[in-house]
Parts: sequence; structure tokens; C-alpha cells
Amino acid sequence: MIYKVDLIEAKVMTLKQFEKELDEKLIKGFQSLDFFQVGKHHYSREFENGKVGSILVEKTDRRTKETWFINIQILFIHDKVEQLGQEVAKEFYAPNYIVNTVFENLGYLTPQNEYITFDFTIGQKESRIQKTIDDLLETVEKHAVPMLKKLCDDEELFKKMRNNGLGLQITNQIKAPILLFLMGNQNEAYELATSTLAEIRPTPKNPQVQEPENFINSEEAFSFFRRDKDPLYYYNYKIFHNRFRLKINF
Repeated sequence: MIYKVDLIEAKVMTLKQFEKELDEKLIKGFQSLDFFQVGKHHYSREFENGKVGSILVEKTDRRTKETWFINIQILFIHDKVEQLGQEVAKEFYAPNYIVNTVFENLGYLTPQNEYITFDFTIGQKESRIQKTIDDLLETVEKHAVPMLKKLCDDEELFKKMRNNGLGLQITNQIKAPILLFLMGNQNEAYELATSTLAEIRPTPKNPQVQEPENFINSEEAFSFFRRDKDPLYYYNYKIFHNRFRLKINF
């Protein structure tokens, strides 16, 4: 499908002016896919009640002063997971945290499975800019939208959480047990949170000293453990584990 987005031929302008023109075209383009602007460079579409797909448009000029390199991040938000997550794992939600349950760079959803950017340079012909916008929108429609629809199935979402390769992230180590609980798998949810806690536990400096049931603060955790794993992450995860255990009545 070719998306008709009117473009004004680029003339002498600043990079900021060029960005504003591109943003106007992207807003119209994403609307054609039923994604509507909810913030600066942020677009959203509800696929099912409480299950939302989002697009983040990240730009950099790499100090060229004439080219915008656009990177597209695809987010899926499961409202109930996020609500419970912010209740039992609030330490992992920084003030500037962009809520997402799983996310992926658009390029990794394509058969090429590689990071991609879409490049726009001041002075390019209108047809060239139009072609790049069409490519971006068609890639979202062909590869991101089907993935977001698929993730509305909780089983598929759980698989994505467990296999997204993001390492020590709130997604696969905190939200996966939360989703299991919401799916009605209480025992499995607690077992997963507990096994993860053991997996991320750093080595105590003195193996003969018993670990406190609850550390007074993060400084106490840092003084207790070596740095072979992240003591702060473990400290916060342990707080989550305790809250989660109480929440699911274990």
C-alpha cells in the first residue's frame, strides 16, 4: 500500500524547520494506520480493551546539521500488568519511564532482524522523501501491527517477555511473573519470581554471614555483596519479591 502524504519540496531551511515538516507528515501517515498522537513523537492505538500498541519516533542528526536519522521503537502495553507492576515494583518505574510491557526496535521485527533507521536530508527531492515515508509506514503495517495484535494473547506476550534477550530488564524479570499471576497461574508466578531472585543474587563478601531477611537500605546491600552481579538491582528485586508474595497471598 502506498500512503499519500503531501510533501512540500525542501527549500533552504534549518534542521528544526525540516523536523517540523517531517512530523506533520508522520502524524498523517500514522493516522492512516489508526495510530494517533498522544505525546511528542509518541503515537498510540488500542487493539483490545486495556491492550495498547505504541510507536516512539526517535530522531538524531548525528551532528550532520542536514539529516534526520529516524529510529522507530514499537511498544506493547498491557494495562493490568503495568498497574500491578507500579504497585509492587515501583522502584523500577523512574519518573521519566515510558510505560511499556515489551518493546522492540522496528528493524528486529523484519526478516532482516537488524537495527534500521529511516534517513531524511534537507534538499532531497520530494519523491525521495515520500518514498522513505512510505517505506517506514509499510514496514510498521507489515511487521509491527501483526506483532502487536499477536501480543494481545497473554500466552504470546509471556513468550515474548521470556525470550526478548533484553537481559536485566523489568520486562522479562518482573513483569513476566506478574503476567503469570494475572493469567491465573499463581504457583508458577511465585516460583518464577523466586528463581529469578536466586539467579540475580550477587556473591556475599563473607559466605559465613547470613543474609538479612530485609536490608535496611541499599547501602547495606552494597556492603554485604561483591560486585559480580548488581547489588542494587538485587536489592530492589527483593523488595518486589516481598511485595509480590504478599499480594498473591503466599
